[in-house]
Amino acid sequence: MGLEELNERERKLRSHIKKHCVLCMGRSRLHTNLSEKAPERTQVQAALKAMYDMYAERFESLRKMNAEGPEILAANNNRRIMLDIIDECKGCDRDSDRANRSLMQVK
Repeated sequence: MGLEELNERERKLRSHIKKHCVLCMGRSRLHTNLSEKAPERTQVQAALKAMYDMYAERFESLRKMNAEGPEILAANNNRRIMLDIIDECKGCDRDSDRANRSLMQVK
């Protein structure tokens, strides 16, 4: 997959994560059975995993292309940050949109 395709995929995943993370947080304030199931949480976690895979793919493709060092390091750093965000989402108490806010660390 080319870098342009990866950039477009990243944009879509960011939008998806933001939307569903905010919905998950909002749903926690409802007093219905739906708030206990949290279908948005599973969607956010799946999107975070897809984003991690995308950064891993970007890292490998940049390495193969012998890209500049800072680009490769940024992709690797983003991949590590995604693992932290995935763990943060799993342990989220749904008081705030943690995954959405943590996604701002990714450059």
